[in-house]
Amino acid sequence: MSRDLVQVCRDPLQTAALDRIAHASEAAALAAIDGEPRYQIGSLLAYCGKKDVGLRLLKSAIKQNYCAYGALQTDPLLVDMRATSGFSELLSDARQCQDRILAPLQPDKS
Repeated sequence: MSRDLVQVCRDPLQTAALDRIAHASEAAALAAIDGEPRYQIGSLLAYCGKKDVGLRLLKSAIKQNYCAYGALQTDPLLVDMRATSGFSELLSDARQCQDRILAPLQPDKS
């Protein structure tokens, strides 16, 4: 599915196909139990201009404990997404996710 998405993403004349594949890709990613496919497809969709769908999948990945805090800051597929209004909230959620997971690993200071 990712291959099809990349192919239509790179062809500006494939708008209808991109919409169809974006919808199918979102459904497939949400069907996955693991958050990583949600992140991967979400970032690819964001790169392809489907920022709303991409944002939904990225949020869903974080809710599945795929925190990706560092990746959100450096992923080249998300360059344009970083300028959107929802990205700062997404980054904050990822940071909280990361902190929540790392907290039990921190040495006890008492």
